[in-house]
Amino acid sequence: MNKAVIRTVRPHDLKEIDRVERRCFGKETRFPLDALANMIASSRVCGLVVEVNGIVRGFLFQSLPKELDQSILLTLDIDPDFRRQGYASSLLTNAAEIAKSLGRKRFILQVGTKNHAAISLYQSRGYKKTGLLKDFYGENGDAWEMELKL
Repeated sequence: MNKAVIRTVRPHDLKEIDRVERRCFGKETRFPLDALANMIASSRVCGLVVEVNGIVRGFLFQSLPKELDQSILLTLDIDPDFRRQGYASSLLTNAAEIAKSLGRKRFILQVGTKNHAAISLYQSRGYKKTGLLKDFYGENGDAWEMELKL
């Protein structure tokens, strides 16, 4: 049986986070290693990982700008071999609880209009589409902006 733990990102998680990022996204759309390192180091970004049997199998980063009443999902990655096991939902729930505890009123994200699995996940968690962002991903397409009221 798999033992899963959700915890705060630690600096030494960088290599495992990069491994998951590479499994989830192609070269054109993934975050480079230095961007992931900057998110881990930033005081305005909260990162969570899900460890399964001691190995990072997914992660989430959210931006928590001090001057805004919202949290912004920067990325949510689950290793393809570990999807559909509730890990993404657990990360989203934990991230929303952190945002709410810090006084945020909304949790905002952007998701590709063709990413039907992710859209379905977000809608099942109570997120609503609030607008279409044309060419958000450049040549890779448009995105929906979605929001969860906290």
